[in-house]
Parts: sequence; structure tokens; C-alpha cells
Amino acid sequence: METLSVLMMVAFFVGVPVLAVWAMIHSTRKMRTQFERLAANLGLRLDPPEPPRGITAPPPSLVGSIRGKAVKIHTYSTGSGKSRTTWTEVVVTPVLAGDMTFGFTREGFGTRVMQLFGAKEIKVGNREFDEAWFVQTNRPDFLRAALLPELQQKFRPFRGVCKLEQGLVTYTERGLLANEATRHRFEQAMELACDLADLAEVQARHAAKG
Repeated sequence: METLSVLMMVAFFVGVPVLAVWAMIHSTRKMRTQFERLAANLGLRLDPPEPPRGITAPPPSLVGSIRGKAVKIHTYSTGSGKSRTTWTEVVVTPVLAGDMTFGFTREGFGTRVMQLFGAKEIKVGNREFDEAWFVQTNRPDFLRAALLPELQQKFRPFRGVCKLEQGLVTYTERGLLANEATRHRFEQAMELACDLADLAEVQARHAAKG
């Protein structure tokens, strides 16, 4: 009986790390598969093109060009230990960027706190959109006019944050690109980010003409 208990204890201490390693490898492979499919659907390149060796290999990125704009999809982490958070992000570089900035954040507790500290939002006049999104910009008249109903509809699937800052349009969402639903959403996010980059280019050209 004592020998059996010892064997069970050994099996537990050996088996748990093995299962953890297997789960990590399985998760990494699933994520790379989704990146590969996303690359094929969007016409982008995997970086690195081949899976790196090692259990803790970093996730791949996607790079390339869409509508003549440099684009990227990558994953990064913030914090450490139990507070570590992983994010997946779309980045689009407008061909021409002026001084406009904007941010689209889902309405919620965080945006209410932002308002308490003086953050101002704009309204576009569509009740559904205005109730769903907290929109900030330094060019309210232009952005309000540019957010046509068909563009507003494209925001529906998203729960992350979309910004134009320092000449880059980004869509950032918490979590990994690990399943079909997330991959499909990031295909849509790339389209939305490119549309918003188009707006940034139009505003920049308009501002340049004075």
C-alpha cells in the first residue's frame, strides 16, 4: 500500500509538468494555424515564416501591405506574473498622416471613470452607436461627418480599442488569436483599421490644402 502511494505521488509530480508542456505546445500550434490562415486570407507574410524551435517560442506576426498601406498583426504582453496580460493588435500605417487623433472604446465602467477625470466624447447622432462607443478625437467635426452609417456598422463585432495615435491606426484586443471566431474578427478588424486609415489620409490632405 505504501509503495502504491509513492508511485501515485511520483506519477503526479511527473505527469503534471508533462501535461503542462503538452498543453503549451498544443496552444502554440493552434495559434500558429490561425495566423497561417489569416495570412492566406489577407495576403500577408508570416514572420518568422517557419515555426521556431522551443516550447516557449514567441507567437508569429503578420506583415505586408493592404491598399498600399503597411500593415501588421502581432501579439504582445504587459505586466508580469499573475498580472500578465496578452494582447493581439492590428497596426495600419496611413500613407499620409496629419495631426488628427482618435480613440474608440466600448462604453463601460472604464469610460465612466475617464469621464469623471474630464475625458470628453463626441456623439455622431446614431443612438445605437453612441450608446456602444466612447469616441474621442481632436477633430470632432471631421470625424463626426466621416463616420457614415456603413462605417459605423463595421464596429459592431468588436470589443477592443481602436486608435489613431502617432501616425498609426491600431485595433487592440485582449487575448490570443487561438480560434476561428477570433481569426474572423481580426480579418474584419483589418478592414476597419484600413478604412480608418483612409479617413486619416483624407483629413491630412484636407488640412494640407488649408
